[in-house]
Amino acid sequence: MIRLALIIGFLSIASLVQSQDAAVYPEREVFFGMRVLTIEGGHIMPRQSNVWNTALITISDNKIYKGFSTSTFDVMYNVDEGKLLPDRSQFSGDVLYTYRNGKVYKGDSNFPLDVVYTFKNGYIYEGNQEVVFDILYTVEGEISIPELYGILLCLELI
Repeated sequence: MIRLALIIGFLSIASLVQSQDAAVYPEREVFFGMRVLTIEGGHIMPRQSNVWNTALITISDNKIYKGFSTSTFDVMYNVDEGKLLPDRSQFSGDVLYTYRNGKVYKGDSNFPLDVVYTFKNGYIYEGNQEVVFDILYTVEGEISIPELYGILLCLELI
């Protein structure tokens, strides 16, 4: 009976770990209890949660939605060719942030002084830094550009 309980427990934990797309941790603290965000199936949820109705935002078809929704009324942002735009806007004058070559720029820019964050090798750095002491957050797992914007939004960095 104890073996059966242990096997079921192990399989449950293994399925949770495998179904998780990505996780975000503060600085370089990659410990389960230190997790800040969980990204799974396009949903960004707080801490270790894997319950979709706790989603802070949902990402689908390069759009960022409020909470656990993909309703056209809940569109917060649109991501087009690495550019973060409000709602369903397509105008270049509305670009809030631009992602190019691992850098997040303010507005529609690629000027070095406009770099707000650097995302490289799973680490989010402030500004144009890539020094280990300047790591703000660690992202464990593969993420898309819309998911990176979603993470920055949930962490109130942008």
